[in-house]
Amino acid sequence: MVQAKQFPDDVQFSTFFERDVPISKMFTFTREQGGYARALNENRLKLLIDNFMPAALGVVLLSMRNDGTYALIDGQHRAAASQVHGIKAMDAYVYIVLTIEDEAALDEGLGDYLKQTARD
Repeated sequence: MVQAKQFPDDVQFSTFFERDVPISKMFTFTREQGGYARALNENRLKLLIDNFMPAALGVVLLSMRNDGTYALIDGQHRAAASQVHGIKAMDAYVYIVLTIEDEAALDEGLGDYLKQTARD
């Protein structure tokens, strides 16, 4: 039997866009942890840090977990570069009802869209 997700009282289920989500509450569920996401690519991260443009950050894609943390589906490099530059929060599209399998499918689909390879 699948247990229903429990969310903090202030979660509005119609909300899919959130401003100023704390980066400290975001995490990447990497393959090394038994998840689906690739680990940070240090070369790509360095490039983003060196050429940092706050106006080009866009939004990250997140999946809210039961404990109020957010799994990063897309944007882990931008979030890490932002932290290096002292930014504490980012705008995000927040998915409320995704399963881990749904997160993995989105992550894989975005990897295909971005033409990422195992080498990335």
